[in-house]
Amino acid sequence: MNLNQNDTAVTPNQSLPSDPSILSLKDSLISKPHGKRVAIRTMTTVMADVVAFYVYLTNTETNPGPHHVIVYDHVVTNSGNGYNKHSGAFTVPKAGMYVFSWTTFVDQNSYFPIELAVNSHRAGIVFVHASTTFNGVTGSVVIQLQQDDVVMVRSEPGYNPSGNIYSDNKMKTTFSGWCISCSN
Repeated sequence: MNLNQNDTAVTPNQSLPSDPSILSLKDSLISKPHGKRVAIRTMTTVMADVVAFYVYLTNTETNPGPHHVIVYDHVVTNSGNGYNKHSGAFTVPKAGMYVFSWTTFVDQNSYFPIELAVNSHRAGIVFVHASTTFNGVTGSVVIQLQQDDVVMVRSEPGYNPSGNIYSDNKMKTTFSGWCISCSN
């Protein structure tokens, strides 16, 4: 974006997203002769500081046992680079209050307790069972975390599950997390 001698923006509208709230903010910034540079830089900085990820499993995991970490191999979003698709772990890049959600599908004749673990300790758990058809369950947790804490989804260590963790293009086994209040 270029500014003329009066600090008035001269960049065409196409350079910013078309979201109405962003355009409204952009229009109010352009109409005010002072402070535009600071406000626009702040908006860019806020977006750069976002910590969020969304990943899913592309294939069914056959007969995983107890204490099995689910390694979600397809990364859709990984802002902050906290998720590792090789280990299935999210390493907290910034301390703060986080929300995590995980959805697990199983196929016929399967049952699993699936837990969210933080530094190897249970932070949340769900149970999914399917007898004659596929079934799924979603869990969510809101939790305060410190930088370098490690979060993962796994089958519960003290329980012997049965069957398969299912995922395909119609039913995705997913894991996501985002910081709702991160420290700098």
